[in-house]
Amino acid sequence: MKRVLLMVCSICLILACLFGLFACVAGMKDILNIQAYKEDDAAMAREGIAAARDGIKQLMENEDVYLQGVDTYEAGLIAYSDGKSQLSDGYKQYYAGKKKLEEGKKALAEGKKAYEAGKQQIADNTQAYNEGKEKLAKIEPLMPYVDKYVEFRDGNLSALPGFSDAQAWFVKIVRPVASNLGIDIPEDVTDFPKFMQDMVADGKAQLKQYEDGLVQLAEAEKAIAAGEAEVAAGEKALKDAEKQLAKGEKDLAAGGAQLADGDKQLSVYEDGQGQLAAGMEQLLESMVPCTSRSGKQTVPSLKELLGDDFSIWVLDKNGEVKVERNSQFVDLENCSRLCDEAEHYLELQEADIKSELYPRIAMNVMMGLAAIIGIIAGIVGLVGAISGSKKTGFVGGLICAILAVAANVVGLVVGYTDFVYQTRELVDGVHEYTYSGDLQLYALIVLAVIAVIFTIVAGAARKAAKKAEAETVAQANEAAVAGAAAAAAAAAPAAEAEAPAAESEKIADLEAENAALKEMVAKLAADAATVKE
Repeated sequence: MKRVLLMVCSICLILACLFGLFACVAGMKDILNIQAYKEDDAAMAREGIAAARDGIKQLMENEDVYLQGVDTYEAGLIAYSDGKSQLSDGYKQYYAGKKKLEEGKKALAEGKKAYEAGKQQIADNTQAYNEGKEKLAKIEPLMPYVDKYVEFRDGNLSALPGFSDAQAWFVKIVRPVASNLGIDIPEDVTDFPKFMQDMVADGKAQLKQYEDGLVQLAEAEKAIAAGEAEVAAGEKALKDAEKQLAKGEKDLAAGGAQLADGDKQLSVYEDGQGQLAAGMEQLLESMVPCTSRSGKQTVPSLKELLGDDFSIWVLDKNGEVKVERNSQFVDLENCSRLCDEAEHYLELQEADIKSELYPRIAMNVMMGLAAIIGIIAGIVGLVGAISGSKKTGFVGGLICAILAVAANVVGLVVGYTDFVYQTRELVDGVHEYTYSGDLQLYALIVLAVIAVIFTIVAGAARKAAKKAEAETVAQANEAAVAGAAAAAAAAAPAAEAEAPAAESEKIADLEAENAALKEMVAKLAADAATVKE
């Protein structure tokens, strides 16, 4: 019965040890996974910290230059704005002048047109003017007749011989004289003085109109000359204004280019601040507290290390973030302190990782050794159970049990699966984190229980085998002694009669028979023990 139980326990131990080996390999793989990605994360974090330190150093070196550049840039903006306003005013004046010049050109063209029309009118009226002068010259001799006519009509002249009144005298005397002078007086004219006065007035009016036209023409010539001079001056002023505007555009473009270059240089510093702030925020967000599955914190977060009042920004007296050119100012000293604390966080985490992984490694190593030794012990026990040998694998089972129990003790101390750090796998481009250790827990407990049971059974089987062997040997020894005594008694008479040489040969034969008898007894004892079991 004990041999059968040993056989069953041996098989169970081998299976448990195989399960333990699998769990050991999986556990070591998890440990290496955690160690690898944590080392990579720490290396990346240190690279970021080093880059941040370099950025902080550069920003500190260029802070005064940046502030001076901001003042210069703002002054340049004001000057540029003033220049732009002046240029805009210049354009307004230019277009107003251009409009005025166009109007002047239009007025000049109209004046020239009127002047040419006036010249043409003067030319057209010259003959009439000359005829009017000639007519007035012809009328002049008739004026004494007019005076005499008036006197006779008004009674200032007593009488004209041969005439009864002034009109008869006019018809008889004056009309023929006027006709001889080339003046045709109509038959229906009854008021000779008025007719003559009207002719004189009309002639003088024509002469005056012509002469006024000449005066106006002369004045128009002067106005045209003045207008042409004014247009020429306006065109020159307009060209000068165009040159000034072109120079203003060029100067404004140069100022704009300088401002753009200044903005670009200032933006380098501002971008550096932005990148530093982003890096600091990333460190603050990524360096979180390290807690176990049960919620026990082992490493404080970076924010906890820095304190509640910490800020990466420069704050004014009102607690508001300082802003220049829409760019928030970072506190370089606080950022430097953050880098120091980030390095401290990494050191604390690395120490915490070692404090977790080293016991896990020890636990897995002990489980692996126990599994290997347990497999050997199980094979020895299985062979011993089948062959009936006294080798039951007890020692190996005992060592396996001790290692398995020790590994469970380590597991109890470290909390078995109450670990802080999880394994990480990349799945579809996303990191997935998983707590491990459950498999190793089950394997350790199973291995320890089965190893202890196997050790007890193997010990009992070993004890029984040794006892049976001792009894068989004792029986064989008694049988051998009894056989030897009988052989000696039977051989004694013959020995006395034979020669000494024959006596020696018989003694040798008896000893060979005695040895064969002992071997046969031992074999029978073993068979008896097997049957007994």
